[in-house]
Amino acid sequence: MPPSRSAAPITLRRARPSDCDALCGIEMRNFVHDRLSARQMASHMTNPNAEFWVATDRQTGMICGYVLVFFHAVRGARIYSVVADKAHRGKGIGRALMTKAITVTNARKTPRLWLEVRTRNKAAIALYEKLGFVPYRRVPAYYSDGADALKMLLNL
Repeated sequence: MPPSRSAAPITLRRARPSDCDALCGIEMRNFVHDRLSARQMASHMTNPNAEFWVATDRQTGMICGYVLVFFHAVRGARIYSVVADKAHRGKGIGRALMTKAITVTNARKTPRLWLEVRTRNKAAIALYEKLGFVPYRRVPAYYSDGADALKMLLNL
């Protein structure tokens, strides 16, 4: 699949093994807990039941975010992780990555897409709701630091 353009100043393309160092940097800068390792990322890139996409800055070519979606035969698709690097937030990257997740889920004819989000991440929750996700359950102490999660679902 060729890279796709979006309204944000980025290009979206599939992640590749040479991206692992940059992706680990994004993990370190943006997550204190529950980080993916380079080994996990490389494994997900070759997993036929996953879609791993990166956002690259059109001017610099630097990776500025990613989305990782897992597909389950019965349960549907799950956005395992989505992040716009801190230095690039507010540019529509998160929306572009989420839109890509929805697009690839539709392309696989998967009827539902779900995710978990920290209950204190109000900006992300607002974005997900604008995209049609509906909260359906709060999970106490979901994250390794004890933070609660909100599970959200999009029926396609």
